[in-house]
Amino acid sequence: MKSQDQRIVESEPQAYAYLRLIQAQDNSPVDFKFIKVNKTFEKITGLSNSELIGQSFKLLFNDPKETMVYLHKFNKIALGEPGESLSWNINNSSRSFRMDVFSVEPMTIIILLSDSHDAHFSKSNKISNSKRSSNIPNEPSSRLQQLSEYTRTYIWECDKEGLYTYLSDNVKDIIGYEPEELIGKTHYYDLFSSDVRESLREEIDEILNTTKNLVDFPNDLVTKTNLVLSVSTNCFPILDENGHLKGYRGSNVDVTSRKKIEDALRLSEKKFLLITENISDVIWVLKPLTNELTYITPSVLSQIGYTPEEAMKIKAEDLILSTSFEKFKETIDKGAEYYIQHPEEDKIWVFEIQEYCKDGTIIWVESSMRFRFDEQGEVEVVGVSRNIDHRKQTEKEILYLSYHDQLTGVYNRAFYEEEILRLNTARNLPFTLVVCDINGLKLTNDAFGHMAGDRLIISLAQVFQRVCRKDDIIARIGGDEFALLLPKTSEKVAQMVLSRIYDEITLTKPERIKLSASFGLKTKTSVDEDFSEIFKQAEDRMYLEKIKHHSNIKTGTIDLVATSLFEKYPEEKKHAHNVSVLCRKIGEALGMTSREVADLEMAGFLHDIGKIGLEEGLINPEKYAIFDETPEFKRHSEMGYQILRSVYTYAHIAEYILAHHEWFNGMGYPKGLKGNEIPLQGRIIKLANDFSSQIDREGSDIPKTMKFIEERSNIQYDPALVLLLKKMYGNSTQLY
Repeated sequence: MKSQDQRIVESEPQAYAYLRLIQAQDNSPVDFKFIKVNKTFEKITGLSNSELIGQSFKLLFNDPKETMVYLHKFNKIALGEPGESLSWNINNSSRSFRMDVFSVEPMTIIILLSDSHDAHFSKSNKISNSKRSSNIPNEPSSRLQQLSEYTRTYIWECDKEGLYTYLSDNVKDIIGYEPEELIGKTHYYDLFSSDVRESLREEIDEILNTTKNLVDFPNDLVTKTNLVLSVSTNCFPILDENGHLKGYRGSNVDVTSRKKIEDALRLSEKKFLLITENISDVIWVLKPLTNELTYITPSVLSQIGYTPEEAMKIKAEDLILSTSFEKFKETIDKGAEYYIQHPEEDKIWVFEIQEYCKDGTIIWVESSMRFRFDEQGEVEVVGVSRNIDHRKQTEKEILYLSYHDQLTGVYNRAFYEEEILRLNTARNLPFTLVVCDINGLKLTNDAFGHMAGDRLIISLAQVFQRVCRKDDIIARIGGDEFALLLPKTSEKVAQMVLSRIYDEITLTKPERIKLSASFGLKTKTSVDEDFSEIFKQAEDRMYLEKIKHHSNIKTGTIDLVATSLFEKYPEEKKHAHNVSVLCRKIGEALGMTSREVADLEMAGFLHDIGKIGLEEGLINPEKYAIFDETPEFKRHSEMGYQILRSVYTYAHIAEYILAHHEWFNGMGYPKGLKGNEIPLQGRIIKLANDFSSQIDREGSDIPKTMKFIEERSNIQYDPALVLLLKKMYGNSTQLY
């Protein structure tokens, strides 16, 4: 038995080809691939079966724009729209063909080629209805048979009473009945479902009684096997020579697959609308030639404050900042040109621009877009825009933090090192580097805490910001180190800048602390000079200055610490003086040298200097005995030690300060030293401190105080020193 394809070729050697639609994930048409061709099609196109099967339909066309137009037309037909006759010129030839395109099954089309002079079934056909009606039933050409077989269409005729008089042979393939089972026996409405027969009959009769054409009438037929098919009916009246109605001639097209596709599309559109109306991103379609929006989602209202209707009336150049619009237009033009040349490539273009909001504010948006051909074959842009204003602000903050010192706000070392490379050009010469180090920062941290040290660092940075010029670079390159990069600045001018900095430092007085810094500078006069050597020379000069003033700076800081302590706790000054006097007298009684007595006197005066670092309120003159036992309070001897040991002038008495709360029996703090393990000066300060405290703070007299001390001899105090003290003050009523 011969196949339908064989019958077609034998009955009429017309060229045909089957093509299958290839879609993207978003259901947009991507391509059509050949799945079957006949010999005549091969002969006309000049391409063999092996060259066509599995290949793109684009082989038939030279012009990319024309290709996209046909892609969209074929796509509509493949998805269920009626067939269409198109004109086609074969590649590399002036020969013209008519291309009849029909849907064979879902996603599949058939192309029938015939010479352009053949006008059968062309849209331009002017044959009258009556003439066509007389010819169709006995049409000798197989073209009608081909169309009916491959488009799931059967042709019928009925008399004016509605009884079938003719059905094409393929009615059996579509609804399961042989033509003979229906002709003259079954009224056409009997094929309808029983629950709609009467309503549909009345509706159809009303239309037909007007002797008008019935066009694309949708109805459902029940097949012989009780399946329901969705069909589209078209028919026209058959008139005799006198114009009287003889019957009707028409066709039923099985559109079940198309209807399913349409239902799926409607559901997809509904889902798409639901998504687009509720997402925060804005989807838009733009015509590049006019910069006009043709579609925009409702989310545009929440993003920039305009309704979709308002936004579509605004041209892109009026919605986008001028600086961003140049980039936007450049990307659009480049993308459109690329797409025309490479329509098969699904390239995404991403860029960031700034847009105006309705309230006048400006936001950053990130847009991603694709290009496509619209129904008219023109390029259009489909884009998605997202508000990234928060992200841009975060990026700005991150960039700022990556190049700025968090404490002072000036530049950090990373930026400083980049600027060294950038500024190393002839036009920036002479180029002067100034390096700076804060004096006594560690001592300040030990005495007043790190917050006080931070105030010193911030104060110096603010001095630089007030004095330095616009093009000067201020950078914090270490904990207490700064560098100033002064382009186009000679050493003489740099010294003038430095002089103004010194003056400003003198006027700057952070709370209870003194600002002091050492500087060194070096001028670079040649691009070839190694910057690391320039830095080393500037740093050497800075350290030389620091050494020169080191002793005075540190001693001044100790004086400042002591002054701050006495201002904070006025009663401490009297106590420090009395302990100092008592220590001097004990030292003299022991026969110490004048230098040793002087050191002991100074240690007695500074023995509580560590209290400057205690929290506010911890020292209460009325409750010394209680606080003397707390861990927080006990830290003051260690803190005093740390403050003094960093200063050369006082370093040798730091150990005395550390030991002045050790007990002779080893039960004191901070180390728990015992007996002669405790430095003599520490034992003296301990005795003088407690003797003075009992009299000055507890209101005791000398006899009671001596009794207090004797009771603790060999426990807290050195027995030998207790005997000496008793000898000195046993019969005295005046302590100082």
